[in-house]
Amino acid sequence: MNEKESCKSSGGMENHPEDNCFLQGDGTKPKLKVPILSSFKDVLESDRFVDKVLLVLAVFRTDNTPAVLTSLPRRFGISVNSDMLQYFLELEVDETGKKKTTNQKGIYTFNSEKLSHKAENLVEIHFGRYPIIRLSFLRTSNIKSKCDRVEVCRDAVPQAFKKRKYLYNSKESSLEEANKEICKQWCCNGCYKEITNRVDVMEGLKLLIGYLNIFFNWRIAC
Repeated sequence: MNEKESCKSSGGMENHPEDNCFLQGDGTKPKLKVPILSSFKDVLESDRFVDKVLLVLAVFRTDNTPAVLTSLPRRFGISVNSDMLQYFLELEVDETGKKKTTNQKGIYTFNSEKLSHKAENLVEIHFGRYPIIRLSFLRTSNIKSKCDRVEVCRDAVPQAFKKRKYLYNSKESSLEEANKEICKQWCCNGCYKEITNRVDVMEGLKLLIGYLNIFFNWRIAC
């Protein structure tokens, strides 16, 4: 057996000498119990935070693009990154749709040296200014058909409506009565259960975006 062959394990992978420094007394590698964190705030308060706030800057450098796609491998922080963007962009409102007091702690979080150096006043201009629609598909491992995909998306849209009941029950809502009734149906009556195709699902999402645009008179981030 030559030197090159001796450096390979039985599985065909090269054995790097520096890996031995992580072995326990019995020669096995320790099992690290690292909790899976999907909340940006929780990650910030942990000792495993890797600053990726420049992703916020990347979003604002794509003004001429109708959509921004951020693709990462599994367990590479997709949930944390999307939570970070929401934490930065979202206009926080109460149950009536009225803007909450500015989150000074949140502003301090993003007033990092990276953002300040790369884009002056980015935090002051954009922090907490946009209504956000966030749809999560984390629990979708049992999808096996097109019908399953439609069902998952179909159930996600009314959940987004339910978080914004102020669209139809707030005295400040400028929506027409007919549109308020549509919002109420998506929230309460379960009429969406009759939806069986993706076109109608997308139509429901478009309606929500349009209603938020009217309510806040602002561009919606989705």
